[in-house]
Amino acid sequence: MNIMKTFENLNEIQYLDHKEMLETSGGVAWFLPIAIAAGCAAVEEVIRDWDNFKAGLLGRPEIYN
Repeated sequence: MNIMKTFENLNEIQYLDHKEMLETSGGVAWFLPIAIAAGCAAVEEVIRDWDNFKAGLLGRPEIYN
């Protein structure tokens, strides 16, 4: 690969505007499934240990089973 040939074409580069960048990279849509999964995991953990969740909200000590 000839580096000088690569630099010769730099004047022909057309930069993307903000809208085109979001369309090309997908915007922030990649974050949505991660946020949904984290939310579901948090809800599942609260439901699984409901008694300790209630105790924590009321300022009581942890319940050991």
